[in-house]
Amino acid sequence: VVSGDLAVVVGTILVPSADGDMDDYLASLGRIRDLSPPMLFPAHGPLSPTPEKLLEHYISHRRARHLRVLEAVNSGLTSLAEISESAYADTSGAHPILKLDQTLSHLKSHEIAGDVRETVSGWEPA
Repeated sequence: VVSGDLAVVVGTILVPSADGDMDDYLASLGRIRDLSPPMLFPAHGPLSPTPEKLLEHYISHRRARHLRVLEAVNSGLTSLAEISESAYADTSGAHPILKLDQTLSHLKSHEIAGDVRETVSGWEPA
């Protein structure tokens, strides 16, 4: 299966907050995984001879980050910067602007799900 920019062996995939959708991204990963492809051909870098393992890694990693974003809001953090720092505390080398954008992608997903809402004061539990 050609995965394009859905999953890569080296690096990570960004889901831009402006026109990306974290829920669609996770659903797409699941659909490709459910096909049980024998190999995965990313748009960049080497092929994956173990696509199930790679896709499970992406899914579990994104779900864990998704939960950390929600936990940050539920703990009382309101600004995008605070939420991002908390959610990415385990990833000190991540680019700060990309962390903010990925955090916003997760927040938008949580907002659609009714878990959080954006107010003039920042983000808060719904």
